[in-house]
Amino acid sequence: MISAGKKTVEIRLFDEKRRRLSVGDSIVFRRTDGRDELAAEIVALHTAPDFGELFRREGMPEKAGFCGASSEECARMMHAIYSPEAEKTYGALGIEIKLSKTEKEKL
Repeated sequence: MISAGKKTVEIRLFDEKRRRLSVGDSIVFRRTDGRDELAAEIVALHTAPDFGELFRREGMPEKAGFCGASSEECARMMHAIYSPEAEKTYGALGIEIKLSKTEKEKL
């Protein structure tokens, strides 16, 4: 979805690792099977106390690849990955990205 331009925001916990991210940083996404990777640049960081609030922001479900889902449905899907306890501890983060120039050239 990222390489096709249908997903421009990656949703994660706002944990210690992600608190080190800054606009302008490069980030590499790898498939869990290790077959593909994709380089992107961070263009914005969206923080919220929880996934529900993050997904209630205008256009966020679509930007994150959850087209047609409500903010509550999106939050429930994220709880399949991250526990509500971890969400309460760290909060939510939307990492808005654009493909790096080299990635665009590959497409």
